Amino acid sequence: MKVRLQETFGEAFHEAMARQRDFEIADGLGRDVILVQAYMTDITTGVPPEYAGNDVLTVRWIWEANLTLELRDSMSNQILARIRARERVDGPVDADRVYSMAPQIMRRWSGRLIEQLDELSNFYPSRLYRMHERATQQSGQRTTQPPEE
Repeated sequence: MKVRLQETFGEAFHEAMARQRDFEIADGLGRDVILVQAYMTDITTGVPPEYAGNDVLTVRWIWEANLTLELRDSMSNQILARIRARERVDGPVDADRVYSMAPQIMRRWSGRLIEQLDELSNFYPSRLYRMHERATQQSGQRTTQPPEE
């Protein structure tokens, strides 16, 4: 189930990135390309593994997970920024409904990461460029112009 949740999260994050309008999606590596990677780790659940004998079981919380968003220089793979959050879905919820809720929850968590990415880019687009430029120079390449904002 953990692998299925991670796959669902990956799909939801890719969809969220495709819908956002602040960044242009590139199909390759390059000097002005920043890799955006999202991870979901340390997933725990409040749903007991077996609840035999109960027709209805209500759980107080569903899932809890660490969400990480990394921005990397595409040429050097150096981390430029990292955002981390611990998210939890509280109940009460009928345990039989938990897994059908997964796509909606993963979309919500992905949306939160995109919001944090927007806040980061609005906070310091020029600083992010300077970090990218520094990483590029350390990898032996020169940059001459900042990317268009």
